[in-house]
Amino acid sequence: MRTASFVAAPILVSETDCIVTLPTRVARAMAKGRRLTLVRPPVKVPGFTVSLLFHERSRAEPSHAWLRDQIAKAAIEIDGARARDSIAE
Repeated sequence: MRTASFVAAPILVSETDCIVTLPTRVARAMAKGRRLTLVRPPVKVPGFTVSLLFHERSRAEPSHAWLRDQIAKAAIEIDGARARDSIAE
């Protein structure tokens, strides 16, 4: 089974005997209210890079620059929370 988005994966597997590997925060959020069991994988799973892409002509647009800044700030906040979560686990 394949999906273009890892957010859709837990919805799809919740009604099957399949498994899915997801980022911890996504798995926890998506497991709420679904028939899913969260377990750690038996092997180390490498992380992934999240990138913000935009067209060059948007670079000087003030509203676009503001939006990119808001997304970057949110990503930094989430990354800090992820680091705190991994320490707590």
